[in-house]
Amino acid sequence: MNSVDLASSFVFGAAAFATEASGFFNIPYSKFSKGGVAPRWGFFTLYFVPLVAHLAAWLAYGGPVSFFHLLLLGMYMSHFTKRCLECLYLHEYSTKISPISVVAIAVAYTIPTLLAAKVHNGTMSIKDATQIPVSRLFLGLAIFIIGEVGNFYHHMLLSNLRREKGTKQYLIPTGGLFELVVCPHYFFEIIAWLGIAIASGFLEQYSVLIVCVFYLAGRSYRTKEWYISKFDDFPRGRKRLVPFVY
Repeated sequence: MNSVDLASSFVFGAAAFATEASGFFNIPYSKFSKGGVAPRWGFFTLYFVPLVAHLAAWLAYGGPVSFFHLLLLGMYMSHFTKRCLECLYLHEYSTKISPISVVAIAVAYTIPTLLAAKVHNGTMSIKDATQIPVSRLFLGLAIFIIGEVGNFYHHMLLSNLRREKGTKQYLIPTGGLFELVVCPHYFFEIIAWLGIAIASGFLEQYSVLIVCVFYLAGRSYRTKEWYISKFDDFPRGRKRLVPFVY
């Protein structure tokens, strides 16, 4: 990847931010759903596809075994496995998800997942992987774990809130970083992908992070506007995504 490709990530990300934040087009799921299929299996599918794709790609590139290769494989596999399990056993759904959204999001995850598999396993030899500073790999892993745990915790808060109230309707979230931002689960999602990017070191992986940040920033902007329109007592002082900043 060169600087032009990296710059294109900013352009694509900015477009994703603009369409989501403006409300011109919000991918139809969750609060912006327009109906569709059963959400539990719809969401499971869109995370299961990239999970299988990444494992298949690792095997197709010969299943390279080094700390670097296994770490990146483990990060991708654990991230998507966690999401699959959350979709099946944790989340309490309020709306359906459109088939178009399932396909679009599955493709949006699978393409960068295959790109990552290519640069991690097809470009990085086992010999070269042994030269990577272990400190960088452990730093990336630590940040990744913080992101995954924080993301899971706030997903759990959302689910518990609906279970405690005995409803599947949307409520004003409380607890954890929900006291500071509208979408702390998005914030920790970004942290997890930052950890992957640091461990990877490839510009392609940072490109994925850039698009992720722009998209979730736009989605969180529109999400706050949605809450304000639905709840008169929604705390308007909450930031959208990053505590005290945005």
